[in-house]
Amino acid sequence: MGRVELTREAILDSAATVLSANPRASLADIASEAKIGRATLHRHFSSRSELVLTLVRASIRAIDEACANIDYGGQAAIQSLRDTVEAIVPLGARYSFVAHQGEALDDDVIRAETARQLASARQLAEALKAEGSVGVDVPTAWVVATVDALIYAGWLEVHRGAVAANDVAELIIRTITQGLGPAA
Repeated sequence: MGRVELTREAILDSAATVLSANPRASLADIASEAKIGRATLHRHFSSRSELVLTLVRASIRAIDEACANIDYGGQAAIQSLRDTVEAIVPLGARYSFVAHQGEALDDDVIRAETARQLASARQLAEALKAEGSVGVDVPTAWVVATVDALIYAGWLEVHRGAVAANDVAELIIRTITQGLGPAA
């Protein structure tokens, strides 16, 4: 990857971090996080909307690539969840940004891609319920929202230094299975 591509990726990483924490952050805030000037940022992205659109598209691709080798149909759903968490937590800022901004964008491709990812998350939630890892009485939407929140929380706590990266998957699995387990 050349210098231009590295700078562009650094801008996207910084934008994900800044915008996931503050969706109204300015381009100056993003440039500051990326440790570049606004002029450099504008050489790569002519507008905030171009940056956001590029970030969402790149983030969706990164999430898909991170999860590409997970065998969702060939293993227990709880293992698929663990594999998903381990794949996505390092992408926490991008994951959170897509989850909370992707649908708001007026782009048919992005809406279709986020809908596809959400459908996959619902399928995994249903599989968790079917195998008994999550109570069948827990709404699927709640399972998906909880996993989403826990993935972001896991990334955030690793980022803050409060939790070791290699502990996050187990903490999330424990929270899901013991916090959302079948009703007693």
